[in-house]
Amino acid sequence: MVRVRYNQGWFRRGFALLWDADVLARLAPPRAVLSLREFFGLVDDWPDELPAAEGDALIVAGLEGSLDVLSGEDAAQWLETDLREAVFCFQDF
Repeated sequence: MVRVRYNQGWFRRGFALLWDADVLARLAPPRAVLSLREFFGLVDDWPDELPAAEGDALIVAGLEGSLDVLSGEDAAQWLETDLREAVFCFQDF
């Protein structure tokens, strides 16, 4: 059984993985959620105002679907290189 943790403090700063659609819906309307493709398109050209949470958050969907189409080895490599670098780039911004 998967243990679910919910802490309201995470959304104040930092990075989080969110799997619950109800929690996501409370944070942002669907039009404010970016696809992974859109996220990678923003790397090195981040917008001055973020699209979610009144300009305070960038919400990206599609991680699970992207991992599903990759082999385990390819998924691990992609997470450790491409996705990690993109997330760090955003955090630096």
